Amino acid sequence: MILYYKLNMTLIGLEIKVGNQLKVFVNPAEYVFTDNDHWGYVIYHSKPNYLTINEMDLANNSAENFYIMHYLKPREFTNSKKEFLQKHRTLASLYEENQKKH
Repeated sequence: MILYYKLNMTLIGLEIKVGNQLKVFVNPAEYVFTDNDHWGYVIYHSKPNYLTINEMDLANNSAENFYIMHYLKPREFTNSKKEFLQKHRTLASLYEENQKKH
């Protein structure tokens, strides 16, 4: 959704290299991004500039993307695994930041 709102680009698939395996996700709406290498398949009006995309902040919990995610959240009514993991990662990072301060 972040790619769509920022660049009007639709992500239709992902290739993810995990170890020595290559996994393919079609319509990766529920995919939670990790530190693995990702290659995306998009629908766009021209060849996308991959440097621009690689430099973009795609984290849904970042300040830059707050308004996009805030807009989407009222429309999401599922308790998906993605949401569950994201909530716990956010809580863990907040806990770590709090521990560093004290």
